[in-house]
Amino acid sequence: MADLYGDILRLNERAAGQAARLEDRLVRDIARAYENARRDLQGRFVERVGEMGEMTPDGARRLANDLQLIQAIERRLGQLEQEYGELVRQGLTQASDLAFAQAASEIGILTRAMGITPFQQFGMNTLLELTVGPALDQIPGIVGATRAILLAEMRERLASGDRMQDIARALFGRGTGVFPRGLTSAELATRRAYVQATNMAKLMYYERARQYIPGLMKQAVAAIGDRTTKTCLMIHGQIRPIDKPFEVVGTPSFGGLQMNPPFHWNCRTTVVAYVAEFDSRSGLVTGEMEADAKEELAKR
Repeated sequence: MADLYGDILRLNERAAGQAARLEDRLVRDIARAYENARRDLQGRFVERVGEMGEMTPDGARRLANDLQLIQAIERRLGQLEQEYGELVRQGLTQASDLAFAQAASEIGILTRAMGITPFQQFGMNTLLELTVGPALDQIPGIVGATRAILLAEMRERLASGDRMQDIARALFGRGTGVFPRGLTSAELATRRAYVQATNMAKLMYYERARQYIPGLMKQAVAAIGDRTTKTCLMIHGQIRPIDKPFEVVGTPSFGGLQMNPPFHWNCRTTVVAYVAEFDSRSGLVTGEMEADAKEELAKR
């Protein structure tokens, strides 16, 4: 049983690594979409300034309310919103697919270890709808916020009489402009949604499998290292019924009771399938997990 428990933990480690690589690729694709939109709108802004000739204070005020420029911004950011939404939907679907496959492998390990007759695998289409939809609900208005901030700052800076090059830098600069700030928000929201979809998919699979596996529960497994938060170190190894929340202690966190990770921004904790026989027959593997977390905590 100890080796089988190790099989599940090693499976989880490999799957987490694969998911992290795909998540990073998704974020890079989103960053590329933001950069393309930033570059297009910067070019359109500079072009429109040139079309209006010498920029007097009155001209700046007219540019702030220029319908042609505003429509160009609205149109291009509408395209970005669609592209972002499609990238996220594809990424979360892929994350859920991988998570279902991992959960199925975990349950396969359990049924073999416990001598349970294998049961038919579950259909995934319905489960995908249940995981991708709620995860997408976590990222509303991301591009819309960038649109609102961009238009507001453009109008404010044009009205204040700033130089055109300073305005362009504030709006479209790579380091401190509106777009880098918007991209940061998009990246954080996407990573949270990705981890949520992954863990929700696994829990939904466990929920359907527990009718065949007596005592099936869930366990939190943190990625222990020098970057692991105290929150995740303190929850590492915690075991809960599948339909009951984890008890999250400390900060950072999204709240004290959470059904599944992520427990905070940039959380890397995952869930694995658990039955009590693991510890009763395997030399207290959970105790070893908790000891590892305490050792890391002691270094802080």
